[in-house]
Amino acid sequence: MFAKSGIKPKGLEEKPFISNAGLEIWTMYIEVKSGCENISFEAIQAFQNIMGEDLSTFEISTLIALDRE
Repeated sequence: MFAKSGIKPKGLEEKPFISNAGLEIWTMYIEVKSGCENISFEAIQAFQNIMGEDLSTFEISTLIALDRE
């Protein structure tokens, strides 16, 4: 993004930092959410089967909590 130009867009100046772990779970959320209206255990199981992922209990709980917000 702005790493190439070295100029941070004004809209990103006050945005909070997201750790790599946060980005990873957010990416999973977007991927699971793209296949369903509401994230459920069944949707997460399907995601794991299709993507070859083995999510932890914490990751599953976080995905469901993000969807409830």
